[in-house]
Amino acid sequence: MPVDKYAVSNAELAWHGTNIFTIMPEVFVSDESKLKGRTVEELWNEEMMTITSKDGKYKAQLEALIAIDMEDPNDPNWKLLRRWRS
Repeated sequence: MPVDKYAVSNAELAWHGTNIFTIMPEVFVSDESKLKGRTVEELWNEEMMTITSKDGKYKAQLEALIAIDMEDPNDPNWKLLRRWRS
């Protein structure tokens, strides 16, 4: 059965808050030996999507980190760019 990369990307967004592992895995792993038996996804830390001010008074959390395959005109996340530009 063929894999639907768009469905995998959406599932990844729901699970990790990002789809970068599906769209841009090469950014995170240049040398697989550095994984030491772990998957790239196991190295992802959602806490890194939270920023706290130096004085601790303010905290912000990124809702999602969405990568868009700019070479794929059918990537469903292109609509996010169109919405942002309008």
